[in-house]
Amino acid sequence: LVSANLFLAFANRSFDYAIHRTIFYKNPSFLIILGFSALMLFVILYVLFLGQLFGMASLSVKDLSICVLTGLLSVAWFELFKGVKEIKESQ
Repeated sequence: LVSANLFLAFANRSFDYAIHRTIFYKNPSFLIILGFSALMLFVILYVLFLGQLFGMASLSVKDLSICVLTGLLSVAWFELFKGVKEIKESQ
């Protein structure tokens, strides 16, 4: 869920343009917040005390890969929608 939200943050930067066109928008706050969120997720998952506090367990490489892939797939449909929308508008 968190990885999907991190990827969605990139996708929602623009409802008209695909990620590859908006990835380099100048917004230092965005990158700081995104980096901090990813760091906190990593710390909560892999620092034993915090994992226990939040009721989470460390993930294996396989499980982490599944989470990241699922997060990317959750954004893919929106990117596909934006691509179709852009093609229709250019016609």
